[in-house]
Formats: sequence, structure tokens, C-alpha cells
Amino acid sequence: MKLKLKNILSVSFCLILLLSGCKEHETKNEETTTVIPFTAFSKDYENSVSYSGYAAADELKRFSFELSGKINKVLVEKGDIVKSGQIIATLDTQSIQMAVDKAKQDISLAKNKISQIDVSINEINIGLEAENLTLQKAQTGIDAEKISLDKIRETYNSSINKLQLQYDNAKENLQNTESLYSRGVCDKNTYDSVKLAYDTVSEELENAKQSMEKDLSLQEKKIENLEQDYSLQETKIKDIENKLEQANVQKQAAQISVNQAQIALEQNTKYLSDSSLKSTINGYVVETPMKSGEVTSAGTPVVVVKSGNEVVNVSVPTEDYSKLAVGMETKLTQDNKEIYGKITSIDLYPDETTRTYNVKITPSENNVFALGSLVNVMISLDKENSVFVPISSIINVNGIDYVYCIIKNANGENTVVSKEIKISHTDGENVCVDGIDSGTVIVKNEVKNLRENQKVTVKEGEPIEK
Repeated sequence: MKLKLKNILSVSFCLILLLSGCKEHETKNEETTTVIPFTAFSKDYENSVSYSGYAAADELKRFSFELSGKINKVLVEKGDIVKSGQIIATLDTQSIQMAVDKAKQDISLAKNKISQIDVSINEINIGLEAENLTLQKAQTGIDAEKISLDKIRETYNSSINKLQLQYDNAKENLQNTESLYSRGVCDKNTYDSVKLAYDTVSEELENAKQSMEKDLSLQEKKIENLEQDYSLQETKIKDIENKLEQANVQKQAAQISVNQAQIALEQNTKYLSDSSLKSTINGYVVETPMKSGEVTSAGTPVVVVKSGNEVVNVSVPTEDYSKLAVGMETKLTQDNKEIYGKITSIDLYPDETTRTYNVKITPSENNVFALGSLVNVMISLDKENSVFVPISSIINVNGIDYVYCIIKNANGENTVVSKEIKISHTDGENVCVDGIDSGTVIVKNEVKNLRENQKVTVKEGEPIEK
């Protein structure tokens, strides 16, 4: 019984608190704040991107000699106007001219030597041709004598063969006669006659063999002598061929000398040409780092020339690269200077270090900015219709932006409701927003003190601004 009473008291107490809270809330809702109204408006807004660039010469050339040497004369001074092709400095060419003259002399001497060698080669070739003809004749003589040798051998062999046959017959006849004579069948006169015939043919056979041996020996000796002469002729021709080879080697060496001297001549002739330093652009002299009489090295700047045109270089990130195009209008500002320009070039490839693209902008006027100075660059992309509200009308809660819209409740009273927005860019005291429409009436001030659905009093006598 006591527990139930306690519970009833607790519930009663809670109800009193709730009623008290509701009454307090109702009282608060009835509080009003005086606000200044503002009508969100729309207008065409120029969409653009901005960067920091730096002023530079459209072309800044550091002219230097391609060879080392003593500067004869620097022909321009700082501030001088120069034209493309104008000689701006010269080198001392005394040593170069001496090298040119020596190369020409070396070429002349080497060519004269080649001419002399050609005469000698021609004479050697004529002599070689004659000696080869003599060698051919010698070979022909040897061949003829060998043919004669074969004929002698053939002739003697034919005669000896006949005599040998006669000898064999005479010998056989003698043997038969001796047999008959020893038996007394034939007389001595017959025997002597047969014996004489045998001795005669035997002597003729022996004489024929001796004559053949002698004649063959003489002919072979003759051939041997001719072959020795032929060998000597070959040696003579070999000596002439060696002389011809030596002459050709000398000619090749002389030709190498000509080629080397020709290279030296071309090189030093180029040095003579390079000894005159010429400007390749129209512009004016910015600096002359080297003076007349000083010794310069190849590649060391002697005269620095700036072209008459000035550009502003801008590094553009990858996300903006596709938005830009050659010919786009730009606005260039620096301190109190403001001029227009156009994009004249966009690099095809990004810088390997920064991964940005260099964009070159040509100002509408020259020599406005100091070289190397920073320049603010705004590049117009396009125009779009956007809704604008005052910066003072925006409140941020937990990272989300809101505005309070003024509406009429069911009782016809002015109340406010929050509307989430997104800010895209600013334009002076106003900001471009997404999330509300043009013509929406919002609270311009005191937004931090407002609550959702709070009744407000629109400031009397204040027109709805636009």
C-alpha cells in the first residue's frame, strides 16, 4: 500500500515537470527576434581560375662563342638595340688564320707529292707492262724449245729404231755366217763382207745414240738457260711490283695528309666564321658579361640579349590543364597595374619535378612588369548563372553551411527554417551558393541567435534587399 502511494507521487511529480517544460518551451517559441530580410538573387558569373605567375622575356638569349680565345672586340653595350644577324662581338683570329694558311699549304704540298707519285706509278706501270711482255715472250721461247726437244727426241728415236733393227739383223746374219765359216761352208770373203756390214751398222747405231744424247743435252741446256732467264725476269717483275706497291702506299699516305689538312682547313674556316658572334633575335642588350681583350671559354656568355616581347609564365596543375586553350583571355595584375593578355602557348608535357604544365601568356602591352617579378593571373573560363546571398547570412554548424529562410506559418506569422547550402565561390560581400533558388527570402543578420521554427519580426521600414 505504501509502495503504490510512492509510485503515484513519483508519476505526479514527473507530470508536473513535463507540464512545466512544455509551458517554458511554449514561452520560448513565443520569443521573437527582429531580422533584416534579403532576397537571394541570380546573375551571370564569370567562371575563372587564378594563379601566380612571373614575368619573363619572351626570349632571353645568352650569346657565346663556340670556341675559346681572346675577345677582339665587344661591339655593343648595355641598352643597345640589336637586330637578327648583327655582329655583336669578335674573337682575335690571328692564330686561327695562321692555322688556315698552314692547312692550305699542307694540302698543296701533299697534292704535289701525289702528282709526283702518280707520274712514278705511271712509269712503273709502263715498265711493268713491258717486263710482263718480255716474260710472256720468254715463256713462249721456252715452250718452243721444249717442242724442239720433243721433235729431236722423236727424230732420233725413229732413226735409232731403224738402225737398231738393221743392227739386230746384221748381228744375226754375222752369227749365222760365223757358224758356217767355222764349218767351212762359206769362204772368208763372205764372212768379211758380213762382218763389215755388221761393224758399219753397229758404228752407225752408236753414233746415232751419241748424237741424240748430245743434241738432247744441248737442247735441254738451252731450255734450262731460258728457264733461268724466265726466273730472273719474274724476280725483276716482282721487284717492279714491290716498287709499285710502295708507291701506292706513299700515295695513300699523301692522300691521308690531304684529308687531314682538309679537315683542319674546314675546321679552322668554321672557327673563322664562328669568331664573329651574331645575334639571332631582334631586341636590346641586357648585359655584356665579357669585355674586349678578355679570354673567353667556349659556351661562356659574352652578350645577353632580350627580345622586345614580354611574357608571363604560369604553372598549371593537371586538373586545370584541360580547361585551358591557346587564345583564352586573361587578366594580369600587379600592385596598381592591370592589363589584359592572351594564352599563346601551353606545354604538351608536364614538368618532371612539379608535374605542372607551363602556360605562356603574352600581355597586350610590352615591358609592363619587371623581369622575374610576380604577377597575379586570372584566366576566364566561361559564364554561368548563379544564386548569390550575403556572407553574413550564412551559419556553419558542424562543418555544414546553412541559411535561415523566412516563411509564413499557418497563423500567418513570420518564422525561420534552416536550409543547407553549398558555397562555390565569393564575389565581394556576396557568395555563390547551391541549395536555394533565386527569390528566396532569407535572414541577413543575427543568424547565430536564431533557432529552427523561431518566430521573427521583419524589421519595419527595411525593404527586402536585393
